[in-house]
Amino acid sequence: MEDIFEAVRVTSQQAQAAYALMAMANPGLSISDWATYLRRYEKETGQERGLIALYDRRRCIHGIFAYEVAQPLSREATLNVSELASVRLPGTVLIDALMRFANTLAGDLNLPAIALELEPSAVWAQDQVAMEQRGFALERVRMRGRTW
Repeated sequence: MEDIFEAVRVTSQQAQAAYALMAMANPGLSISDWATYLRRYEKETGQERGLIALYDRRRCIHGIFAYEVAQPLSREATLNVSELASVRLPGTVLIDALMRFANTLAGDLNLPAIALELEPSAVWAQDQVAMEQRGFALERVRMRGRTW
């Protein structure tokens, strides 16, 4: 099957196109805030940290993800991939493309594990089945709150 999406590293050249999707997912985000955030990732010259956009053949962005190599004390080196923004499509094509990208990058970096952090609303039942078929399992729960 031919890939529907292409994973491309987000640079300042794609900033405006990526901003449209980021602003839909984060309504209070200004273009200036996005540019500042993007600059932090552009400073990274290696493959161990970056932003990736999933483009379709028409050059429309359907998902933006951050990735970073982590080496925790108690676990093996891991490629951490987190969702910043995405558009949902029927089926599992978007999650399949993300997993292909993560698997390829983890292989290139010789990393034995991948961790995906997705918005709960982004994981549809068919996505969970697709991820489980590729060996992914729910590992831990992350809770987030405000200081008090």
